Amino acid sequence: MKKWIIFLVLIAVGVGWWIYRCVDFSKPVDLESYTPSEECAPAYGCLEQAIVQSADTTGYDIEQTVRIMNSFEVAQSQSESFDDFLEYMARQDYRGVARDVLEAKRTLFPLLDEMNTLRRTQKELSSVWACLKMATRKELDKASGSYMLSLCSGNPATLSSCVNSAFDAYKEQADLKRKTERRLNRLRRQYIEYLEAYAPVYYKYMDEWNALCLDKDRAYINLYAGKLSDALDSSERVLQKHPVNREGLLLKAIALIRLGEARSFKVVQPSDVALNQQWLRAGKVSQYDGRTLANPCYFTAQRLLDEYIALYPDKAAPALLLHGVLEEQLGHDTRAVAYYEQAAVEYPRQAEALTDLLDSYVNRTYLTQSVEGHYLINYYRSTMEGAGIFSPNFRKAALFARQGNLAASQEEIYKHFFRRGSQSVQDCLLSDMQYCEEYLAGSFLPMLLEQSYVDLKYEPSAKFMKMGKKKGRIDVSLTNRSDMRIENVRVFLCIHATGMYKDDYDVVKIPESKSVVGPYATAVFENVDIAPRQFDDITRIRAIVMTDNRICWLDDAAVKKQNAIAGLRAQSDISDNQRLAMKRRQFMRDLSISSDGLCRIIRERSKVSTESGWFSGSMHVRIPRLLALLAPYCTINPIEDTDRALIPVDNKIVGDYIELTFDSVPDDTCDLYIYSELISFRLNLVKANNGAFSIGAVREI
Repeated sequence: MKKWIIFLVLIAVGVGWWIYRCVDFSKPVDLESYTPSEECAPAYGCLEQAIVQSADTTGYDIEQTVRIMNSFEVAQSQSESFDDFLEYMARQDYRGVARDVLEAKRTLFPLLDEMNTLRRTQKELSSVWACLKMATRKELDKASGSYMLSLCSGNPATLSSCVNSAFDAYKEQADLKRKTERRLNRLRRQYIEYLEAYAPVYYKYMDEWNALCLDKDRAYINLYAGKLSDALDSSERVLQKHPVNREGLLLKAIALIRLGEARSFKVVQPSDVALNQQWLRAGKVSQYDGRTLANPCYFTAQRLLDEYIALYPDKAAPALLLHGVLEEQLGHDTRAVAYYEQAAVEYPRQAEALTDLLDSYVNRTYLTQSVEGHYLINYYRSTMEGAGIFSPNFRKAALFARQGNLAASQEEIYKHFFRRGSQSVQDCLLSDMQYCEEYLAGSFLPMLLEQSYVDLKYEPSAKFMKMGKKKGRIDVSLTNRSDMRIENVRVFLCIHATGMYKDDYDVVKIPESKSVVGPYATAVFENVDIAPRQFDDITRIRAIVMTDNRICWLDDAAVKKQNAIAGLRAQSDISDNQRLAMKRRQFMRDLSISSDGLCRIIRERSKVSTESGWFSGSMHVRIPRLLALLAPYCTINPIEDTDRALIPVDNKIVGDYIELTFDSVPDDTCDLYIYSELISFRLNLVKANNGAFSIGAVREI
């Protein structure tokens, strides 16, 4: 009998121990009675205050609401510590955020306090923050702009599975004590409950945001395609749903400014005409004259920009720039420059506020899977960061170039890249370069460091003792084939790899810079990290080099030859003729020179000589250094004739000339071809009876 009693007692003790060990009797924290800890109080107080203020307002700002939702998830997954995340939450501006989003986020604080208690209880468990980060970040699915919620689709069972996998992974890595494990189990359950309650709220506003994005995307695409009336209609639909939407106001203003230039006055809506009259009577429009009033598109755009600045003074830089564009089109160059200068001051100061929504764009990763999607992201980024077409410095550069002030135009280009350097120059570096090449060729090309005379070379870095190659690191070298001393050299690699769109690049800044690269010298940058890319996946690499007063593209020898052939074909391609013709006209205009003038300079200043050798002679041709602005590629005989084309064995800049050396002397009169994207020439090298050569006819090809 005693044995049975002892056995039953042991069973009871075992069951009790199991219950004590495995069952958590603690109850979830009641939010009504919840008092935040000292660490959580500032962030919690900000949310509480925002909730109280939201009760006094009607409506909400959908973009501000989405920004807060997405920025919290980004911060939770990327913050290095619990304290960093709390500080981030306390710094946020919650004005305009939907009340139910704020209330849902408030329920996260008991979890944060529980986590803080765990951290205080046992120092070695301070990494419990990593557990919550893992629950948010490990299961990322950025396809619709959300993280864990997108993956789980709001399904409670799936939510539980996702959170459990993260917490279980953490428990396997941590030596948990019994009480801490029980608290962690409670934290797990509360986090699942939080996500289950938050998911419907999240999807409600993301659905509204996605519908808004469709109209905005359509406006961007129509602007890109030149369908200005359609772009105006799309921006109107945005403003009908959200009358003070930031992007909607800017998009409508852009469409109207371009329509005003085309004098398409009928597109202005009667409602806008009525509002224009109200603003005119009230004297609210800051500046206008007869030409503005005579153009309802311009007047409406001006009213919208003034309205935008009044609504968003801390994000006014894009509107100030568009004001400058409008004034320039009206012929008010002095006013335009004043607006551009003000925008250049405001863009760096407002950079963080202007790019708050960028995560919402980038997290729609389907945009990166199409050319049009890339355009949308880049257009938005340019608008909000003052890059490309939205650069106030580029706008001033174009204005000064049109006035014939080339030095002032170049100075503005320098200022742009200096300003962008302080805002992270890599963001829009490619589009900035392309914009300068396309629209500021006359000012920009002289700044290009005579790019065809600096060569890029790259190869995989060698492993220890030269045994094999490192696939994620490369050695890069720059060879200067000119007499120019290049100072303060900074290099950005533009890497194109398999799976990328043909015009897309990843930009990697080489951490090392060179103080000086002397004439005819080579600078080597060893062991440059390109991870996670692998060298075998790279299809090509270009480099952008910046110095104190020069900016240029660099390519290797093979690419330069390909570019020469592509440029020659493009000049004869009807589809590209208009673009190249416009670019060439601008280049000639800015340099105050014509095609005939260039031909005359080449004929008068070029020289040719020959030398005899033991087995064969050599030919030396000097052409004006001015041609280095065109990034020329030179051959004797046409480049397409691979059997007869002679490429110079030495090609360098010396003084006022480009010196070309060929390792053989043609038997008879021949032609020297000078290829470039904008304009190409053929020089007739005439051989006399005594074997000497002279420059004959020079003509454009």
